[in-house]
Amino acid sequence: MSEKCIKTELRLLKGTKCLTLMLVSLIVSVGILYILNYTEFMSAYDGYTYMKDFYQENGETSDETDGYEVIESDDGDLYIENPLAYYKVQTEQLMVSMSVRYAVTEAMEGALFVFPAIFGLLGLFYGAVDYKNHIVKHKVSRLGKQNYWLSKACVMFLMVAVAVLIYIALCAVAAIISTAVISGNVNLESFDTDTIELSTGVVKPVALMMAMAAVYAAFGLGFGMIFKTRLPGAILILLYAYALPISGKFDLTNSIKFMVKKLGCGYGVLTVEIVKDSSVIIALTVVAVCILIPLAGSYVTVRKRSAFN
Repeated sequence: MSEKCIKTELRLLKGTKCLTLMLVSLIVSVGILYILNYTEFMSAYDGYTYMKDFYQENGETSDETDGYEVIESDDGDLYIENPLAYYKVQTEQLMVSMSVRYAVTEAMEGALFVFPAIFGLLGLFYGAVDYKNHIVKHKVSRLGKQNYWLSKACVMFLMVAVAVLIYIALCAVAAIISTAVISGNVNLESFDTDTIELSTGVVKPVALMMAMAAVYAAFGLGFGMIFKTRLPGAILILLYAYALPISGKFDLTNSIKFMVKKLGCGYGVLTVEIVKDSSVIIALTVVAVCILIPLAGSYVTVRKRSAFN
């Protein structure tokens, strides 16, 4: 495939709404993520200040540096032993979740919840746009079926890579803004976040986000090319990602959750709580296979289907 094919596809991409859809969805998702974190942070901070004032007003003592325990009663109610320490820890962890040094990890943990919709629908939109605009036959006549498919796949994954980097950058900007807002509204003297352990490195979380985005974009691209319209693929992607339960350790959602849980810390609002036991090799293999299957399906569809239908 010549470089000219990709350049042509990139030029034609500017005339679609894919780039606008991508940017708006990324901004909205990051905004919602950090608003949720900030809301939860203020709730934890209010709980901390309330308990501290309560102990002082009633002449009681409680060491906020001691540990705490969340106890579940027989009727299902939760009881917090040493709530002052509990709210202090929660406040500090949520402060960390909105800090710049945690931005990549927070982006990864948030990606688990927003990437299926963002990149699944982005791939779907991009895969079906040529059929919607009735220009498939013109592209295939000029490029050939194989080059047409390759150019679509390459540009799709190029968009994915750029979008993930933009997403991480937006999280960093949101972290800077959140930290500034917190510093201006809250007395931070009682809190120490330097002792909170963080997952090391950014390469693995970034690589995982790239893989997460790629797998859902591949499904979107495949469904878009196979169905030639967006609705069936959108239903399948959203239903699988958000409605169907995890079927086992070879399930795609379980594999992604396993990797996110392994690399993340869970300090923000969006955390992974339950996954079925797996391994890094199994999880990576499942993700790789789930990228290749829809790509193979779209390739066979383009090769076998007449471009003039």
